[in-house]
Amino acid sequence: MSSPLRTTWRSRFGHALVVQAGTGWHTTEVVRFAAAGTIIDPVPAHLAQPGVDAILVTPIAKNGRRHYAKVTERVAFAARLLVGAGISERHYYAAVKRACRALSVPVFSPAWMRHTNATHALQAGATEREAAGFLGHAPDGRMVREVYGLGAVPPKVPTIL
Repeated sequence: MSSPLRTTWRSRFGHALVVQAGTGWHTTEVVRFAAAGTIIDPVPAHLAQPGVDAILVTPIAKNGRRHYAKVTERVAFAARLLVGAGISERHYYAAVKRACRALSVPVFSPAWMRHTNATHALQAGATEREAAGFLGHAPDGRMVREVYGLGAVPPKVPTIL
């Protein structure tokens, strides 16, 4: 499936980064989505919620099932440009590294998007259970607490000093 809106080959990695930031997916899930993912748009009424403009679906997730992610319009737009384009995981990592260097920012890998998403969700008030569901982890929240919760610092509460 190709899009008439498709931009340059290099911009695919930018679209991939937006999709990863908006879904919290593993890098491999983004690569699989780029190759053969689907977009549910419009969102069915029973799944609708404010701020959700589409649902992205990986062909097969790490656990053998499809992974669904409700996304904003910005992420849906990037996903439309990415799906069917196909990207290489190795080239994706290299492109992000080059972009970081060109922008003179600390080098990070696309995998950090997942960790950043989870940490941000916890800092914004999501429960460990909610973050676990979003990331596709077991609903008990143990993985989120042990791995991602370390970066989430609880807000300051009133103290005597």
